[in-house]
Amino acid sequence: MRSVLAYLSCFAGIVLFGGGCVSGLRSVKYAEHVVAYDVDSHVLEKMEKRLPLELVEIIHLTEKQVPDSLIIGYIKQEQTIYQLTSDHVTMLTSRGVSKTVVDYFCLLYTSPSPRD
Repeated sequence: MRSVLAYLSCFAGIVLFGGGCVSGLRSVKYAEHVVAYDVDSHVLEKMEKRLPLELVEIIHLTEKQVPDSLIIGYIKQEQTIYQLTSDHVTMLTSRGVSKTVVDYFCLLYTSPSPRD
């Protein structure tokens, strides 16, 4: 029970405050974590090369049941910003991408830059 609470607290910190436990995986390659989910080789290759993922690849990760924390962690590590339209949001949610991941995309795009 304690480990579940710790995980939930960590995950809440990631989502709400943009930091926390996922950043602890920064030195670990995310591709090593998602390989267990039978992710397509071209997505793994992009992750190994630390390239930004396209929205269809985020959908693929979701379809392979990769946890939100790994998806968000990778996006955060690569500092990818997605400029989502309402059509993108509708497409992502209709394809099963969680509200947590979509909200994170939106948070990144609307957050003030460090210079502000």
